[in-house]
Formats: sequence, C-alpha cells, structure tokens
Amino acid sequence: MQQDLEPARLLDALNARIDDADFAIGPSYLMKRGVYREGGLERTWRTKILPLLEEHHYGEGIDVNARYGLDSLRGQLP
Repeated sequence: MQQDLEPARLLDALNARIDDADFAIGPSYLMKRGVYREGGLERTWRTKILPLLEEHHYGEGIDVNARYGLDSLRGQLP
C-alpha cells in the first residue's frame, strides 16, 4: 500500500512559509488516521493548523488562509 505523501509535502511547504522557525508546525497534526480519510486533511488544516497561525499572526493584517491555506500551498508543490 502506497502512503499518501501529500500531507508531508504540504507540511514542509507550510513551514517554509512560516517566518519564525521556532513556530514551525510539527508532524503530530498529520499523524492521525482521520487525516487520511475523505476530507480529513482539509478538516485538520481548517480546524487545527490555520487557527494556530491566525493566533501567531494576530494583529499583523495577514490573510492566513491566502498565505498558509491548502490551495495556496498545493499550488507551490511540484
């Protein structure tokens, strides 16, 4: 069975965009079975990862979804 590598690639792309290495998002968010079910990655990104980044950038006027959202990151993947 081939494991889906997209979540790991997206996490790498996400962390490359975060301006503070100490605030990098760890892999534990992607180590749950639910992530690999239909819509699981999108749900985890929307409910777990993006809220962390919204808090990190609070008051900075950054569009977190535009910068760190799945559509934006997927556009960067080879």
